[in-house]
Amino acid sequence: MSTLQEREAAARRRISEATGLENEHHPASSDWCSCGRREPCPVVLGCRQTRDEQSRELAQLRHLPHAETVVLPVIRAEDPPLGPARAEAVRPRRFGPLRGRGRGRRR
Repeated sequence: MSTLQEREAAARRRISEATGLENEHHPASSDWCSCGRREPCPVVLGCRQTRDEQSRELAQLRHLPHAETVVLPVIRAEDPPLGPARAEAVRPRRFGPLRGRGRGRRR
């Protein structure tokens, strides 16, 4: 898993690459791109889409909390096992919606 700084750097790098590639594809005339494709050039459209997606990603990363760890509960060996009341609640039911009668048999 990458860190927050690595994800930010990758998003910035993709934005920079997309902007550079888009700058190379400028209109040569009213209907044609400098690469020879008709306007709108699919390369330019793809670069704009990538730039917009990565800008949104960068904005989301800025709003994430700075803590990257999740605090989990500690389970110690000396903790008592489940009590009888809890064990009863966890025990599976004998007749549920898919068991016993009504499992596809008609009477």
